[in-house]
Amino acid sequence: REIWENSQLPPEKQKRFNRLRRKLQEETISETERKELLALWREVERRNVRRLEALIKLARRRGVTVRELMRQLGIKENRDVF
Repeated sequence: REIWENSQLPPEKQKRFNRLRRKLQEETISETERKELLALWREVERRNVRRLEALIKLARRRGVTVRELMRQLGIKENRDVF
């Protein structure tokens, strides 16, 4: 459960995060928006840590690697950030 709950931001936050990332790339982001994006990045990082901890715990229980567990669960390895 914890793996899935931490796999992405809630939909509205994800949309905002994507918009702010685009603005950052386009160099049209304001200082206020930059701070908001930083806060969202921190949330993404916290979620990633919780998700990875849950994956490690479950992988140990099953006696497999995290990569193998992800394959078993149908979780694709995503090298891009959210």
